[in-house]
Amino acid sequence: PRFEFDHATLPGFTEQMRRIHMEAGARVLHASTRRPTADVRHALGLTRAEQVHQILRARSANGEPIVLEEAFVPAAVFPRLLSADLTGSLYALMRDYGAAPASADEHVEAIRADDRQAEILGVPPGSPVLLVTRTSFAEDGTAVEFSRDYHRSDRARIRITSKVEDPASSPARPARGRTTAR
Repeated sequence: PRFEFDHATLPGFTEQMRRIHMEAGARVLHASTRRPTADVRHALGLTRAEQVHQILRARSANGEPIVLEEAFVPAAVFPRLLSADLTGSLYALMRDYGAAPASADEHVEAIRADDRQAEILGVPPGSPVLLVTRTSFAEDGTAVEFSRDYHRSDRARIRITSKVEDPASSPARPARGRTTAR
């Protein structure tokens, strides 16, 4: 069976597993503080001089690896975070700092697992994985997390709840691409 990940709200992996009565696990593969790459710096709104904590973890459900998480959080917002136990909920740790994610901008796309991702997830290289790229924001609008989550596509399903927007109450959006009938 596939695990359903609800992206209509913003629960972390640990909470999602708890909801479906699975034991969430995390194996920390790498954790360091460094200067971010340009894409991470841009997503988090940081300057070139600021640093991030990079945390790479293999997440499991009942011992089976199903998600490879690569998270970046601003070091200035979360000092000494890497000295905490990183095998549990990262969002719970962020709450302890008073900067838990309250909203997020997420993108989902299918990609092929490279050799390292495949090895960690226990799938053949080149297998399809669902990549969820997310920038999370605290209640005050500060970007507090940029992450890339690689979900095994044979074990994961992403659920998104949508609703129709009231055109009268939404801001005008510029038209994207035009098609013309002939």
